[in-house]
Amino acid sequence: MENPAPCSSDALVGGAGAVWHSRSRPVVGIVGAGQLARMIHQAAISLSIDTLVLTTNETDPAVLAGAHRHGGSPSNLEDLRALANLCDVVTFDHELVDMTHIQKLEAEGYVVRPGAEASRLATDKLHAHQVLSYGIGVPVPAFSKASSAEQIIDFAQVHGWPVVVKSCTRGYDGKGVRVIASASAAHQLVESLQHGLDPAAHDSIEPMLIVEEYIRFSRGDPRY
Repeated sequence: MENPAPCSSDALVGGAGAVWHSRSRPVVGIVGAGQLARMIHQAAISLSIDTLVLTTNETDPAVLAGAHRHGGSPSNLEDLRALANLCDVVTFDHELVDMTHIQKLEAEGYVVRPGAEASRLATDKLHAHQVLSYGIGVPVPAFSKASSAEQIIDFAQVHGWPVVVKSCTRGYDGKGVRVIASASAAHQLVESLQHGLDPAAHDSIEPMLIVEEYIRFSRGDPRY
C-alpha cells in the first residue's frame, strides 16, 4: 500500500470536538494529550507546525494549551487510523498504545515516529534486555522472564537475594519496579499482580515480568 496522502486540505475533524487545521502547514498527530504532548505543541508553534492530539478528554494539558483535539481513544485502532489519516506523521504522548496497533498503522503505510520496533525497545523491558544482551553484546544484569513466584525464587537461588522484579510492559518512570528480598515477598507480589489482572483482557492471568540480578553500587563509583 502506498503512503496515504498527508493532510493537505482544510479539514473539519468530527468526534467529541470539531477542530480545524490549516491546509498550508504540516500536521503532527499526537496520540494522547498529556504533559509531553503539551510540550510538543508549544515547540511546534515556533516551527509553524500544527498539532492534532487524540484524546477523549477536553481538559487534557495539551488541549488546554491550545492543541487541536480529535475525539477518540488511544486504545482504539479505528481512532488511531482516523488520526493518522489527518496528519503527516503520528507520534506518541505515552507508551501505553497497543504495539500491534502501531505495527498495523506502519503496515498500512502511515508514517509513525518512533516506529514499531523502536517503540517496542522503549516499552518492552524483556525485549530490550534480549536485544542489548544477545543482539549487540551490551553488558546488562543477569535477567530472566518470569510469570510465577517459583521462577523468581529459582532465579534468586542462582543469583542471590534481593532481586529486582519489573513489569515487562506498561511500566515507566519507576512504575512496576520492585526489589524483592525473599521467597515470601515473591509470592505476595505475584498474588497481588494476579488479583489486579482482568482475565477478560488477557490471554493469561499470569503477569509478564522480568527478574534481574540486584546490582550493588555506590554513588560516585567511577565504574557506574
